[in-house]
Amino acid sequence: IASGRLAHATELPALAQRLGQRPVTALVPACDVILKTVPLPGKPNRQLLQALPFMLEEDQAEDIEQLLILPAKTLEQDKQYLQQVAVLSRQKLELWLSWLQQAGFLLQRMLPDALLLPELDHQPVAIELAAQGAAQSQWLLKQGPWQVSCVEQSWWPEYLALLQLPSVLSYSPWPAHVLQPHQLAPAELPLALLARQL
Repeated sequence: IASGRLAHATELPALAQRLGQRPVTALVPACDVILKTVPLPGKPNRQLLQALPFMLEEDQAEDIEQLLILPAKTLEQDKQYLQQVAVLSRQKLELWLSWLQQAGFLLQRMLPDALLLPELDHQPVAIELAAQGAAQSQWLLKQGPWQVSCVEQSWWPEYLALLQLPSVLSYSPWPAHVLQPHQLAPAELPLALLARQL
């Protein structure tokens, strides 16, 4: 529980039994969810929200029919309406839901993990998710309320170089070879840090 790791989804029923019938928030990998803010041509209504897949179709590498587009908050900025959306694979979501439902979890909601990093004014926040098995570590980065990234450790220096951020607040030890200006927050277990933001 402290690490947030199970070897395989087949171990989920044992965890569900320990939790009992409490409502659960499932964190899904930010690497599998794209958060976008879409400018709307007018005041949001049911027809405009139904047209979101067509507005996003050209931006997606995958067939839009294979994706699920979930509306979040609607914002108004300088008389322009903006719709926050989450885009993810329909097949992947169905797989996650089947694992959780078959295990017996009382699922309340699902959120991309990086969205639960603390939000600081004009200060990007990062934490490293340690490697599991032979997989590479990943860094979660939150730059704003609806702007998150999940980056493989090997790409981390180049990714930060492209972003040219003034500074990053890290809840993990900072790699010596990454020349990005940064500050260190007290080290945290990723799951503990994310859970506090719920």
